[in-house]
Amino acid sequence: MKVILVSFGSRCISEEMKNLEERLIALSPVETETAYLSHISEGKELEEIIEKEKDTAIMPLLIQKGHEYRKLLSFSRPTGEPLLSSFSDTERIAVLLNNLLERGNGRKHILVAHGCEGERIREYDAINARLRDDIHIVTLKGEGKFTPEAAEKAEEIIIHPFLLTIGHHANHDIKENLIPAIQGAGTHVVYQNESILSLSDEFALIFEEHFMALLEKLDLLRTIGSK
Repeated sequence: MKVILVSFGSRCISEEMKNLEERLIALSPVETETAYLSHISEGKELEEIIEKEKDTAIMPLLIQKGHEYRKLLSFSRPTGEPLLSSFSDTERIAVLLNNLLERGNGRKHILVAHGCEGERIREYDAINARLRDDIHIVTLKGEGKFTPEAAEKAEEIIIHPFLLTIGHHANHDIKENLIPAIQGAGTHVVYQNESILSLSDEFALIFEEHFMALLEKLDLLRTIGSK
């Protein structure tokens, strides 16, 4: 059995993603390697490994259950859960953000996730329902996409990418498109140029727990110590 850690990939080198991958590999009792869904990253693409390796399992290093996650399920291999997969995940992250992001007069925190075209990611709604009124998650795509109402009654907006890497979506979609649109309304904007993996170690811990759940489901934990 081989386990494949699958992320979407980025042209930008992400030390945070590398650290996450190394953490999971260190936990694994079987051969584990990384692969990408996109064609833009240096490294192996998932299809390349799947074609050669029949006895494989997939651990998604993704945030949401969107198009990319469904693509992983289409390979009909044992597949773990992305970051947001249960009520426990959404509750835990809402509590984390409420404790982590500092309240201030006239200040609002907007976390920008990727989203999925033509879809609503219910897990973001679940988090928003538990966040303080000065914190809100919006998406770049699909229902839940940013609207000017999200920035209403705020003197200062702090933008946080709710992403695993600071790549194209952060540098282009958020910095070049979204932020100028908010600033055009006369609102002061502060951009926190860091991924959620840099924001708190709790996100990596959730991935670790989902990874261990996959290994346990596959009855692989009994092989610890045999490597």
